[in-house]
Amino acid sequence: MVDALPWFATQVVPLAIAGTVLGILVYSRWSRRGQPNTFVGEIPAGPAPRSARDTMFSGTTDGIGWHLAVTNDNCEVDDGLATRRANSHAATTWGTEYLRAPGAMLVMNIPESATSRTASNEAGGTLAGLAGAAARFALQSYAAQRFGLARANRSSWKRAQRVAYAAKHFSTRFEVFSDPPELKDRLSAGARDALVRAHAAGVSMLWDQDGLALHWPLAKRTDEDIEAAAELGCAIAHALEDQAPNPA
Repeated sequence: MVDALPWFATQVVPLAIAGTVLGILVYSRWSRRGQPNTFVGEIPAGPAPRSARDTMFSGTTDGIGWHLAVTNDNCEVDDGLATRRANSHAATTWGTEYLRAPGAMLVMNIPESATSRTASNEAGGTLAGLAGAAARFALQSYAAQRFGLARANRSSWKRAQRVAYAAKHFSTRFEVFSDPPELKDRLSAGARDALVRAHAAGVSMLWDQDGLALHWPLAKRTDEDIEAAAELGCAIAHALEDQAPNPA
């Protein structure tokens, strides 16, 4: 069994406090216009930019209205010397209210390292080396850093919510937490393949009562990047929709 604790110790836990603050700053609250599973009316503009360094986009792709926010947060980095230097963190969040989840699903991106990817395919996944409370803290921190503290806290993420997929090309790159567990069936093979193709860019996903959201730890401002983000998000939304159970 590969010990996954070092990855969380270096990637998630030290950033938890900063991630909580960042989650509040970058959280995009999307208004609930229209009926569940249907987008009606104008595309929500999302939050107002905090500065000229923040950029908001919106559009419609394949019949789905969406919005995309590129955020920048400046911080000071201590080099261990007498001086400090400024650093900037950019992130992109794409979202739509087109399809709301009958529950919640978090798709965690596992970094491209042999240890992490091997651990993700073991029984229990990358959280197997963590105690229950530590695992919950790691999951909540991961969701808050990417999708905002308020949205992350609407769900109570636990290690026991981890669901497995047989295809190793997906399961070694992503871990999925689903509440209820049967929600995993909505993430079709096509949707999983689309996420795998976008894995290297660091994409992660949250599908909950507020809709579908994708996050990248980088800025997407070019027309090509924005179009690609919208196409990925809308393809996943349609795939989730297509897998909806037939009404009795």
